[in-house]
Amino acid sequence: MNVLEYTISNKYRSSTPKNFYDPVKHHTGIDIVCPTGTNLVLPFDVTFEKKLVQAEMGNTMYVKHGENIIVFAHLQLTSPFVKGDVIKSGVILGLSGNTGTASTSPHCHIELVAPRPDKGLGFMSRELGGFKGYNIDPTNYFKMESGKRWLAKHFPKFATIYSEQEAEFFRDYAKKLIEWSKS
Repeated sequence: MNVLEYTISNKYRSSTPKNFYDPVKHHTGIDIVCPTGTNLVLPFDVTFEKKLVQAEMGNTMYVKHGENIIVFAHLQLTSPFVKGDVIKSGVILGLSGNTGTASTSPHCHIELVAPRPDKGLGFMSRELGGFKGYNIDPTNYFKMESGKRWLAKHFPKFATIYSEQEAEFFRDYAKKLIEWSKS
């Protein structure tokens, strides 16, 4: 299985465990609980930026998608990419782990650093690994990217729709059309 197929164990801006996170920003990403050594594979192409070993976040990898930086932390192993490498969707980026002092169990921490904040969250400014921006919710970002890819594949003329609600509408509509055509 892929890391992204496992359950989110700690959501964006969660305040638990208490006294562990920044008291205003709270958790700046999401945690996905999965066994050590689980493949980390993305459903879209990214550009490799860098990898670091950080005290709290352990083995950490930074990739770029559009204007955004996606950070993966607590990894057991990262693949041998160098800055500027384009990593195609479906390629293994690394393996989940339990590295760093902030890791409490095997999982993958995912953060998204964007040039602009989510509405009303301008206080979520972040400088991480030399990248400056704002933390935004990775869950919504991955859902939106999935919706755009699904639309581009099944309804090319609607590929410019960016709203997850619109993408969900077309997915549901297509399912109903398929069911109707079988009856």
